Amino acid sequence: MAGIVFASGFYIRSVFAYICSGIAISCLVITFIVKLVLVKDKKRFKLISIVVAFFLSATLFAVNLIINDAKSDFEGEYFISGRVTERSYTTDKYLVITLDKVELSELGTLNKHKLSGKMRIFVRQKAEGNEEYTLGDLVHATLVVKKPTIFSGDGQNFYYLNKNIKLLGFCNYFDIVNTNTQDANLIHKFKTKVISLVTANMSEEYSELAYTMLFGDNKNLSPDIQENYRASGIAHLLAVSGLHVGFIVTLITFVLGLFKLKSKAKFYIVSVIVFIYALVCGFSVSVTRAMLMTMILLYAKMRQKEYDGLSALALAGSLILLFKPMQLYDVGYLLSFGAVSSIILLAPILREFFNKFFYHKLSSALSLAIAVQVGVVPAMAVYFSQLSIFSIVTNIIVIPIASIAFMILFIGVLLGVIFAPLAKLCYIFEFLMKIVTTISSFTGAVSFVNRKRELISAFSLSLVGFGIISSDFVFFKRKVKCTLSISFGLLTLVILVLALIC
Repeated sequence: MAGIVFASGFYIRSVFAYICSGIAISCLVITFIVKLVLVKDKKRFKLISIVVAFFLSATLFAVNLIINDAKSDFEGEYFISGRVTERSYTTDKYLVITLDKVELSELGTLNKHKLSGKMRIFVRQKAEGNEEYTLGDLVHATLVVKKPTIFSGDGQNFYYLNKNIKLLGFCNYFDIVNTNTQDANLIHKFKTKVISLVTANMSEEYSELAYTMLFGDNKNLSPDIQENYRASGIAHLLAVSGLHVGFIVTLITFVLGLFKLKSKAKFYIVSVIVFIYALVCGFSVSVTRAMLMTMILLYAKMRQKEYDGLSALALAGSLILLFKPMQLYDVGYLLSFGAVSSIILLAPILREFFNKFFYHKLSSALSLAIAVQVGVVPAMAVYFSQLSIFSIVTNIIVIPIASIAFMILFIGVLLGVIFAPLAKLCYIFEFLMKIVTTISSFTGAVSFVNRKRELISAFSLSLVGFGIISSDFVFFKRKVKCTLSISFGLLTLVILVLALIC
């Protein structure tokens, strides 16, 4: 992570980016010194590994930018053909369509070029409505092509790069033609079947919510639901995350337990199912992380080895950044890894404290909810300038309801694909999620929406500081650690009051 941050400073070229690069170098030096003092065996190998990892990640970041620039070197007007690979959606001005298997033809010479990646097309809407585009449709268009801007002013935008979208296209509605032919793969066909099942068995609003929770695609979801869930601190339900993978693994493990299979058979079956689910979801960051950590956990159980969550998290994060370094700047990466790292580091300490006052199941739920909030507040502050006062209570209440709803939805969809009438189980999902939405509409009404960003950032940083100092991975003496924890705790409360007042 430090290597990527260091390299990005030379491309972003802002004061803040240079400061981050300096912090990254400081992290390298501090890590090197700590290892130099503490490591007993294989010291030379471990010290060299730290330096190599730093400069390897920095180099990979630069190489990825160079390769991306070389493979999307198209500007101007082209005739293109491609396949619809994501559900289309509308904005105020455009119908937005994402294509893969894109072929570009130069208008003058008719020379053809294949695009390595996806293209996103912005079609100016016509007054009487837009044509429907379904997954797998083949389309042709004459349009203006441009590369997405990655660096502008003093910032960066890796969104399109992380989504593998190499080109943007702009055209009028009469410049694009649906050929009414299909080239849908199995994933497209499965998603189309799911869309038809949930639409037939639920209202439009909750059929979109079901599709969003299954695949993480919230582009057609009601803005009111998105805003309520974000403001109440349960927006993670709308992104396919480790929570969703956990629901699926719990369900599959329960079913396999009925057949009393051996741990080796469970490992292979669960791993294959989770991999297929990650594939269907497009290997989003949070699903990929959950998939890798699940496989490591099951493998450790199969081999009767001790599972170390922090090492598993580090391995998953390193593998993702090894192939896609820019994911470090994706909000999904920051939220997912921030939440899980906080659960691993902070939840055990909180659980030990709350066990003195509450029943152990309540103390576990409370410690997990607080740990998650501590882990996600920095990203929430930077990207949304929004935090919920009641997010901890909301999560404790709605996660059990949402977990049951998601499992019922998952079972209903799988059974419905085999025999359509069985998809009526989705009615139960809608009923349960209406309860979740009602709760979120109340708790989301009291949040730090549109508050001063500086105060929210200060609150989040002080909260994270409190969490880090309190964890078992900080080697202060007990009295010093206790004093610092109390100081950061008081600072956090003061900033919280200021944020509420201002």
